[in-house]
Amino acid sequence: DQCKSVRLIAFTDLNNDLTDDLLLTVRLPSNRHETDVEELHVYLSLNGSATQFCLAGNLTSIPIDGKVVETVKAEIRRQGNSALECAD
Repeated sequence: DQCKSVRLIAFTDLNNDLTDDLLLTVRLPSNRHETDVEELHVYLSLNGSATQFCLAGNLTSIPIDGKVVETVKAEIRRQGNSALECAD
């Protein structure tokens, strides 16, 4: 609710449904310090739809420096299908 900005990192098909998923960074106020933080949000396409997406809750703690797409794909390999579950 306190989002200050959203930046597109990449479009890539992470869940192998032939539709691109979205990797975004979201800038928001820190809940610990008087500063802003950036968080990675991965939105997965639902049922191959290019208009319906869900947040992949198990992919939110990935660092956003470096090669983000490769890091996300490595995390999916590590976690398996649980990485591609939608958050409530």
